[in-house]
Amino acid sequence: MPNKQFLEEIIKARETLTDVKYFSKFDQAFVEMLQLNFNKSHLYVCVNAEDDTIRIEQNFPSKDEDWRQFAPHKTWEDVYGKPILWFWYMEYNQGYEDGLQFEFSQDAADKSICVQIIAIASKLSIKLVSEL
Repeated sequence: MPNKQFLEEIIKARETLTDVKYFSKFDQAFVEMLQLNFNKSHLYVCVNAEDDTIRIEQNFPSKDEDWRQFAPHKTWEDVYGKPILWFWYMEYNQGYEDGLQFEFSQDAADKSICVQIIAIASKLSIKLVSEL
């Protein structure tokens, strides 16, 4: 998964999440890319439709394609103002890097919000993760 170093720099700088945008070439139910905006940086989480892997990009992947922007789910509002405390790459049991998980929190003692993003069927599945 490229740009791991860029993501680590955002975490080290303690940049807080300010906005999220969803993108698709089809419709709102078929999210193919997220734009995560922080204080000074932004990154894109994208699905590779050829093999359903996930990748992180610093720049908008392709301005040549007809992308439509959609408003994110309102749950993201609870994450705004928080930095990423931890992140994980996830690997599918057949060896594909198809997931990413972020834990947003001010610090380890503060209540955190975990967001999991998985590439499946050529789109991104975005979920909240909670403790049992």
